[in-house]
Amino acid sequence: MSANRYTRDQLLIRALNLVDSAAIDQHDRPAGTIAAGAFSVDWLQDALDMFVTAFPISGTLSGEPITLAEGTVTSTLPALTIKDYKDGVMLPDNKGRLARRSLDFLLNVPTGSNSRGKPAVYAIQGNTLHFRPEARETYQATIWVYKMPAVLTGAVVPVFPSDFVLVQYVWLAAQEWHRLIPSGTAYEYARTMIAKLQAEGIGNESEIDQVPFGPEFAGGMSADPTAWMGKVGE
Repeated sequence: MSANRYTRDQLLIRALNLVDSAAIDQHDRPAGTIAAGAFSVDWLQDALDMFVTAFPISGTLSGEPITLAEGTVTSTLPALTIKDYKDGVMLPDNKGRLARRSLDFLLNVPTGSNSRGKPAVYAIQGNTLHFRPEARETYQATIWVYKMPAVLTGAVVPVFPSDFVLVQYVWLAAQEWHRLIPSGTAYEYARTMIAKLQAEGIGNESEIDQVPFGPEFAGGMSADPTAWMGKVGE
């Protein structure tokens, strides 16, 4: 998901044009192009990291390799993981998909050589993937995760739902640098926009977390909402 039109440097030029500061221009674009070490580069990267950490679905979903080793019940998550996609651990060769459960649920599942089997459930705590049952063999699995964005370079278009929000954040950060507005104003703006993006459902991907009441799930059962009462009046 991306609604971005502009590259990193194009976003920064738009923001710096709004700032209209000789001091920042001299530091960030002395020759008219964005310089290495520009303040605005760090401000934009901070904004993107903050937004994606608090609103992971606005970032990049990626399938990453993960090893579930024989005789173990834990593995380390890929670097830069923010959040897993629900039930997103896939065993190789179509051997199945693990369901996400709470760690409390997993702790009730016995471990040991007599309890080994094909992993079926997992939980995440910190940067550790816990799974059960204990693996009876080594599985080179795939886990789907939302990741921190790579550090932006000048020609890269960031993955984010709104150019306007990023430009406004950099503009506010520049105002803070000039002491024209209180420190933390840009951060509060980011928090407000994160809440709005979440409320509007921008970028939301429909994970199956609802009770399936539709007739397509009912199999041979009657779709009559009064069928549970049985025959009446006979």
